[in-house]
Amino acid sequence: MNQEVAASPDRRRFHRLRVRMAVEYSTQPREKGELFQGHGVLQDISLSGVYFHYDPRVPLKAGQRLSLAIAASLPGLDLGDTSQICAQGEVVRLDSPQQADSSPGVAIKFLTPPAFLSSPALD
Repeated sequence: MNQEVAASPDRRRFHRLRVRMAVEYSTQPREKGELFQGHGVLQDISLSGVYFHYDPRVPLKAGQRLSLAIAASLPGLDLGDTSQICAQGEVVRLDSPQQADSSPGVAIKFLTPPAFLSSPALD
């Protein structure tokens, strides 16, 4: 008897877009009081959040809030200006590096809808 295993339904509410873009993040942990800033590489984004690889020297933990700025090249919309996707988010998951030479990953749930900001190109 040949039985097929039904694939589990995807629990995600929104489709993920797989992209590699630079992301800058900052956080101010309550217990330390100082501002931490770091850079990472975005792996995917959806309307509900992002997943990126981050610098492990910046302390992150579940429930922590971050400010995000994602470099987005959108020449069709801003005619060459530098654009960013900005949002506030909360850490929902931290993943260990998959390989010895890779960075850890973090899943962020948006707390505010992402906003697209454009700044004029420097001359």
